[in-house]
Amino acid sequence: MVNSFNNTLYRNYRGFTLLELMVTTALLVTASVVTIAAYNQYSESQKIQNAALDVSLLLQKAKSRAQSQVKPGGVNACQSNSLRGYEVRICNVPQAKCTEVDGYELHAICGNSSVSLEKKKLPSPVKFANASDPTFFFQVLKGSVNSGIIRLNFNGNQKTIQVSGPGYITIQ
Repeated sequence: MVNSFNNTLYRNYRGFTLLELMVTTALLVTASVVTIAAYNQYSESQKIQNAALDVSLLLQKAKSRAQSQVKPGGVNACQSNSLRGYEVRICNVPQAKCTEVDGYELHAICGNSSVSLEKKKLPSPVKFANASDPTFFFQVLKGSVNSGIIRLNFNGNQKTIQVSGPGYITIQ
């Protein structure tokens, strides 16, 4: 009796057809392609977002130091001269003021001399999209700055950092 039940069970179960396996495989491949494309797009948007946040952070640092009148320690040029402010340089093209293309730098301005404090570079695929190299100078005590826009570009994605006169820094 048990033996005839097992034979009936195996006889009725034939497995999956080739068509069913091909349809299932096609659906899995389609889902994975869509998932990978979405992940790549998300990854690209995060790269440019992080680059914009890093540039904005350096601008905020310059503003904060200027407002609090913090002189950089261990720098001879700033010990003998009065601190005028902090400057952030955006380096889009090679020039005398900047050391690296697609980099940005923080400088302390003491008297008539400039002291380099930090040099950073954008992640390799992200580029500055400005036509010129903006420089932002934050005055001591006031924290006010010359207005300007910094544009970052990466594979068609663009972020804009806007710096206004009172020292407001926004990312769009």
